[in-house]
Amino acid sequence: MTDLRAPTFSVPGFRILACLVAAVSMLRPRAGGAIVAVLTAVLALADASAARADIGSYIVVDAGNGVVVSDGNPFQPWYPASITKLMTAYVTFRAIRAGRISPNSPVVITPEASRQSPSKMGFKIGTVLTIDNAMKMMLVKSANDIAVAIGQAVGGGSEQAFVNEMNREARRLGMTRTHFSNPNGLPDDDQVTNARDMAILAVTILREFPEYRPLFSITGLQLGGTVIRTHNRFVERFQGGDGMKTGFICNAGFNVVATATRGGRTLVAVVLGAYNTKERDEFAARILTEAFGRRPKSPTLAAFPNPPGHQQPANRRAEVCGGKRPRGNEQQDLVSLTNPSGGTLLAFAPADGGGAEPAPPKSYLEATSRYMRPLVPVYLGLAPGSQPDQAIAGGDEESDDAPAAAAPPPDSKAARAAAAKAAKEAQRQAAQEQAAQARAAKLAARNAPTASNMQTSDAASIDSLIGGADAAEMKPGQAPSARIRPATGSIPSAAEPGVSVPLNLLPPAMMNPQANP
Repeated sequence: MTDLRAPTFSVPGFRILACLVAAVSMLRPRAGGAIVAVLTAVLALADASAARADIGSYIVVDAGNGVVVSDGNPFQPWYPASITKLMTAYVTFRAIRAGRISPNSPVVITPEASRQSPSKMGFKIGTVLTIDNAMKMMLVKSANDIAVAIGQAVGGGSEQAFVNEMNREARRLGMTRTHFSNPNGLPDDDQVTNARDMAILAVTILREFPEYRPLFSITGLQLGGTVIRTHNRFVERFQGGDGMKTGFICNAGFNVVATATRGGRTLVAVVLGAYNTKERDEFAARILTEAFGRRPKSPTLAAFPNPPGHQQPANRRAEVCGGKRPRGNEQQDLVSLTNPSGGTLLAFAPADGGGAEPAPPKSYLEATSRYMRPLVPVYLGLAPGSQPDQAIAGGDEESDDAPAAAAPPPDSKAARAAAAKAAKEAQRQAAQEQAAQARAAKLAARNAPTASNMQTSDAASIDSLIGGADAAEMKPGQAPSARIRPATGSIPSAAEPGVSVPLNLLPPAMMNPQANP
């Protein structure tokens, strides 16, 4: 199998040598300039492999025939972080298809869900939403609290029963080096996967549940007057990009499972262990672009088994979060060396005799979010006109092989209690919303606010439910970004439960990235 990495290059060594040659060139311009020209070409080649040198593991697979197009260290155990949520989604899809739950089944924010670390929605304990809306929030916001709430809903009230089901599905699919300990990917030493196994999961989702594919390409949600942006900027900036999920914890670095379609051909890339989001997205774009130019016949994932033996997962905490990595991005340092305008010693090399200035390294991503999709509305509370049903699945949390529990009949005491609780919660939320609207109207009459002020007021009731920092997909120490911000308009919320876009009926524009440049 082709390994696209080039470990024979020593980038720091080239950097030191470049500085020495630049110093010589100032003393002997003619000879130094020629050497700089040659060294610059070599540095450009080193730059071409710089991103690969920092990636822990990757694989590219053709989703149509399962052929492995390219890979590098694909069997290396790795912490999955939030790409865990792909399995959470897969188990939920199977539960819907089996009739155990429906997209309108209620999901309740429990104390256990509320205690999860960011990234999270931060809804108050007791908040009710549908499976449909919860899935969108989990995948777009990468909300850890919502992932646990979904697991409890599908698992019959037990997060552990849901995790057991995740592991049963992993074994059934042949993900032999994968083990899950939670539904959201927060740090756990026993939660491990590898690039090969995650590729199997991604391809399986695309094949078994094509109707849910648009769910992974959503680039923004609108909750009342609030916009929630995706963490997956790759989808917005890569031509043909149409999914799936990003992930980050200190131990793992920055991970992504990315899908793209060009000319009717869909490829899946799994990239594990990048040092930052820019490196992760650029590398994924690069290997996908290269893979679209290849059509190998073999091997397929089915003929690409994990090797025997056991390895410890790589741990990138020290480099990613501990400050032990050299300051700055190594690839950015190379750019300044190969393009003599970045303030390095090469900037003082003579222009004559040095050959043409090399072009900056090519980017495989658009400079802006060219392929952003329309916002998808979500809301709190039950679906309008729906009868609360009981989301029951999973088995005995003490046994990994226990049979699934049977759902109580719709007219059972448990179902009636759940319905009453959900209705009471919806009424409480409606009262809060009406009070907030009344306060906003009173303030409007008093101060005659502008449209932008009204947007802020409209979002107040939602902001009272949503927690603060959005930190799960950011490098530690980085200030929270404004990924949740007021929208230019509003949609019905819990007080006016509008029409939610079903999982399999998203806008047609979301099916085709080219429709929204």
